[in-house]
Amino acid sequence: MSLQMLDNRFLTYFHHTDGSANLMASWLECQQLSHYFTLCKQYPHSQPFEYFVEHLWFSVSFAPASLMDIELYNRKPHGAFRAESYTSIGMQGMQGIGKLLDEGYIVPFQTYEKRVPFFHAFRSFTEPYTGHHSGTPHTFIAIGHTQNELYYAEAPWSLREIGHVGIPENKSVGVISKSDLLHAFDCFVKYDKIELDREAHQGMDCDAYLEDYLRETSNLEKKLSKASAAASGDNSLGFHAEGLERLYRMLEEDMIQLSEPSGGNSAVSNGDLLHWKFNQVRNRRAILEQLLLKRHSSFPKDKVERTVYHLQQNITLWDTFLRSIKKMVISGSYTFRTPVRDYLLPLVESESFLADSIRNLHKPGRRK
Repeated sequence: MSLQMLDNRFLTYFHHTDGSANLMASWLECQQLSHYFTLCKQYPHSQPFEYFVEHLWFSVSFAPASLMDIELYNRKPHGAFRAESYTSIGMQGMQGIGKLLDEGYIVPFQTYEKRVPFFHAFRSFTEPYTGHHSGTPHTFIAIGHTQNELYYAEAPWSLREIGHVGIPENKSVGVISKSDLLHAFDCFVKYDKIELDREAHQGMDCDAYLEDYLRETSNLEKKLSKASAAASGDNSLGFHAEGLERLYRMLEEDMIQLSEPSGGNSAVSNGDLLHWKFNQVRNRRAILEQLLLKRHSSFPKDKVERTVYHLQQNITLWDTFLRSIKKMVISGSYTFRTPVRDYLLPLVESESFLADSIRNLHKPGRRK
């Protein structure tokens, strides 16, 4: 293993050196993590909230008597990152990833999850592959390799207790034999070469970037609200707080069973889908909160304090709601009336307050 790859094994991924959780990594979605780890490899003490702030808004889609999906709206990756993508199969893909690792890169890759033994979705090494992947594939992170093994960094909540083999040097890192991973690669493998433009990073105007984000996200919220109002007679889609209201009604009327597969992805139950997607919604708010605290001097004091307050209240409500969902999924008890009444309806009001404070924060003249 090269010195560069040895360095990768000691980087901070999902845990700090003292074993505590890296909150920033826990808030990011899997497709963002390689960018974050690449940045932190070169700037280990940075707090790069600007790079990973995402739109807060979401839509909930329904079939006549079931939950279909929860869509979040993503921004393009920051221009300081350059990505070169490759598609391959089998050993050829393994060798391509190995070459980038030899050059010192952290390499994100996607493959057939149901054949990856350390991942929670694993079924077997011979799980049939039809050529169609339901939903968005998970993005794994390769950090090093030897002739026979590949080292990876993975979120602890995504690991199987049986199948994951950790290493003593880093709580976030595991190792897998390449022969075991080839079962998945024989279906498909996609991987990226991620580079950070140091000049663009060092020359970044954080205030201007935050202004662009607020303008962009406010415009998106207006656009989606208008589209939702225009389709008010169509019960198949609800934007933002309206989507939560419709979800409340369908759950209260027992039209959605949390134990049943979701309509949009049969591999995921309705309960798991709610927890997965709404946890992302919650984490996007946490990143924006930290960004506004970091750049608070860029705004009128009353406006930024009001927005941070509504973000904090909103995050607390999401945490309570998500705990109730997780508890029911784990226990198998899907009686939902009390949690809906106690936790979901306050979120509808909180989301409306939050959207209003974001709009006010964006208004011209917000700078001191």
